[in-house]
Amino acid sequence: MMSLNRILTLIFFGIAFSVMAQPSVELQKYQEKYPGIPAVILDERVEFRFEIKDDSLYIYETMFQETFYLTEVANYWKEMEIAYSGFSEVTDVEASTLIPGKNKYKTVKVKTFKYKDELSAEIFYDDVKSIIFSYDGLQKGSKSKLSYTRIQHDPHLLGREFLQSGIPVEHKSISIIADNRIDMGIGAFNIDMIDVDYTKISDKKYTTYKWEVSDIEALKRESASPSIAWYGAHIIPYIKSYTVNGEKQVVLGEINDLFNWYNSFVDNLNEGTEDEEMQALVDSITQGAESDLEKVKQIFYWTQDNIKYIAIEYGMGGFIPRPANSVCTNRYGDCKDMASTITGLLEYAGINAHLTWIGTNDIPYTYEELPTPNVDNHMIATYIDDENNYYFLDATGRYSNFNMPSAFIQGKEALIRKNKNEFEVVTVPIVEPDRNKISEKIYLNIVDNNLVGHSTALISGYNKTRLQYETENKTKEDKLKLYKQQFTKGHNKFILEDFTESNQYPIEEPLEIDYRFLVNDYVLSNNDEMYINLNLEELLAGQKIKEDRKTPIQNEFPIKLDHVIELEIPEGWDVDYVPENLTMGDPYIEFSSKYELTKNKIILYQQTSIRYLNMTHENFDQWNENIERILKYQNEIVILKQHND
Repeated sequence: MMSLNRILTLIFFGIAFSVMAQPSVELQKYQEKYPGIPAVILDERVEFRFEIKDDSLYIYETMFQETFYLTEVANYWKEMEIAYSGFSEVTDVEASTLIPGKNKYKTVKVKTFKYKDELSAEIFYDDVKSIIFSYDGLQKGSKSKLSYTRIQHDPHLLGREFLQSGIPVEHKSISIIADNRIDMGIGAFNIDMIDVDYTKISDKKYTTYKWEVSDIEALKRESASPSIAWYGAHIIPYIKSYTVNGEKQVVLGEINDLFNWYNSFVDNLNEGTEDEEMQALVDSITQGAESDLEKVKQIFYWTQDNIKYIAIEYGMGGFIPRPANSVCTNRYGDCKDMASTITGLLEYAGINAHLTWIGTNDIPYTYEELPTPNVDNHMIATYIDDENNYYFLDATGRYSNFNMPSAFIQGKEALIRKNKNEFEVVTVPIVEPDRNKISEKIYLNIVDNNLVGHSTALISGYNKTRLQYETENKTKEDKLKLYKQQFTKGHNKFILEDFTESNQYPIEEPLEIDYRFLVNDYVLSNNDEMYINLNLEELLAGQKIKEDRKTPIQNEFPIKLDHVIELEIPEGWDVDYVPENLTMGDPYIEFSSKYELTKNKIILYQQTSIRYLNMTHENFDQWNENIERILKYQNEIVILKQHND
C-alpha cells in the first residue's frame, strides 16, 4: 500500500509540473487541442456571496480569470476594462501578464489602473464607469490573470453570469454562497445545453450552490442569432427576501414585489391636471378629434414628432420617468419620459393610459420565471379602449406606426400599471405577415431578348418603417442605388431607370414606389422557342440553414411578399408550357404560386409569407425541405413557341 508521504509527494510534483511546465510545451499542447483558436480561458471562478452583518445585507461578487493566448493576435486583448455603475463599486483589482521564457513564465503586474466615465453614442448621459488597464507584454504563448471584487449596493439589481464564453473554456465555476436567513431565487437558463456539474450544500449558517463546467467550446454568434441569453448557459441570482431580527424584508420574490418597487418610482408622477399651459397644448393637439382613439393617436404622433429621443440613464434616472410638463418644455427625453409624456398628456385629455415596463427581443425571460429588472429594459405607454383592445405606444422611433407595436417588443410580456395598486401582465401580439406586406404589380414586355418592365410597389408596416429610416435625408441618386438593391429583378443586368414615391405620410398608409426597369439579355431563345423565368426575384435564395448551425434564428418581423406579374405575349408567339401551380406551408413559411393565361398575357400570382420570429434547431430540417422545394419550383420556366403560319 502506498504511504501518505508518497501520495503527497506525487500530488506536489503533479501540481508543480502543471504550474511550472515549459511555456513552449504548454503552448503546443493547447494549440493542438484548439487549432486556429486565438485564446482559451484556463480557469475562471465567479463567486456571489450574500451576507447579513450588523443587521445589514451585503452582496459581494468575486472573480478570478486566467487566459492563455495561442496566436499572434494576443495583442487584441491587451487593453481591458471592468465596468461598474453608481449601484456598485469594484475593489481589490489585481492583474498581471505571464510572459513566456525558455523554462518558465515571467510575471509582470499591472500597476496603472485608470478610472473613467463611459460615454455611449446612444446615451446622452449615464453613470456607467470603467476601470481601464493594459496587459504589458501580451504575446503569443503568454497568459493573463485578473481578479477583483464587486460590491453590489442595491439587492434589486443583480446581474447574470455565463458558463460559456466567446473562446473555449477549460474550467469555470459559478458559486452562490448565501446566509440561510436569505431566501434566494436562482434563474438557471439553458443549462441543459452543456454538461454542467451542479451541487448544493447547506450547513447551519450558509447554503452553497455551485455550477462547474470543463472543456466547453466557444459560444459562437451566427448570422441572425438572437442575443446569447437565448441560448448561452447562464445563472441569475436574485433575493426573494431576507430576515433580520425576526423581521422579513421582501425584495423580489414575485411579480407583485417587482411591481411595487417599480411603482415607487412613479407613484406621484403627473398627478393633477391644473397646468393651464399643458391643458392648452393638449387642446391644440386634439383639436378636431372625434373620438378618444383619435385623441390618443394625435397625442402619440405629437410626442413622436416633437420630443427628441435621448437616453439619459444616471443613477435612479434610469428607472424614474420625468414629468410630462418637464419633457414637453425641454422637448427631449428617453423611453420612460416619452411614456410619461403620452400618459400625462392623455390625462389632460380625460383619457386613461398606463405606464408599461417591457423587455426588448434581446431578453428571453418572463416575469413569472424571473421577477427582476433583468426581464425588462424599456418603457412604453398602453391604451386600452372600451372594447378591450390594447394599443402599445412607443414614440421613441420617428416612424413608429400607431396601430403597431415596435418591432422589437413583439411577443414580449408587458407589465402594465393599471393604477397604483394593480398591474397586468400581457403578451404583445406578433404582427401578422399581412400587415408587413410588400406588394408588387409588375408589367413585362419582351423587346429583343430583354425584359422591359414597369412596377408599382406598395410597402407597408415594418417594411415601410425600415425603408423610411434607410432613405431619410438621402438624395434621389442615393435612393436610386438603394431601390435598385431593393427591387432587383432577373440578374445583375437589371437597370432601374427611374422611380417616383408617394404616400410617405400618413405612416399607417403603404408607401408607394412606382418604377421602370430593364433587364438585358434575360430572355433565352432557340430557333422558334423562347424561355422566360417569371420568378424574377430570388426572394428565398440564401435562406437555407447550414447543417452545422448551432444557434437559434431570430427574425426581425414576419413578412409577406405578394407579386402579380403580367407578361405580354409577343405577337406571333403562343404559350407552349407554364409550370404547375403550387400551394404549401407550415407555421414558419407559406407559399402559393398560380399561373393564369389570357388571350395575350401570362399572369403569375405568387405569395410568400415568412411567419416566425424565433426558430429553434428542431425546426431547421423542415424549413430547409420547404426552401428546397420552393427554390426548385421557382427554377421552372415559361416556354413560348413561335407561330408557323
